[in-house]
Amino acid sequence: MSQSGGPGGGDTQPAPPACPPGAMLMAIRLRGMEAGETLALTRAMAGSGRALGWPPAWSGRLVDKHSTGGVGDKVSLALAPALAACGCKVSV
Repeated sequence: MSQSGGPGGGDTQPAPPACPPGAMLMAIRLRGMEAGETLALTRAMAGSGRALGWPPAWSGRLVDKHSTGGVGDKVSLALAPALAACGCKVSV
């Protein structure tokens, strides 16, 4: 793997391979992944974005109704307001 270099040249984080995401997904589908590879990919994906911050007062009241974004997802439409009515802070 190559090394990426930031503006100061001090960044030593390995750069991901330069391949299209579709090619990587097809390779994973055909060859599978070992548990360690799955863990490493999951951690890299989880750490790649920006983390949301919530007020401390919301502790224990924050809930998430994750959706795959399907056209037929009608659960969120009813569930989110119902949870909010019960005092939950809903992240949809």
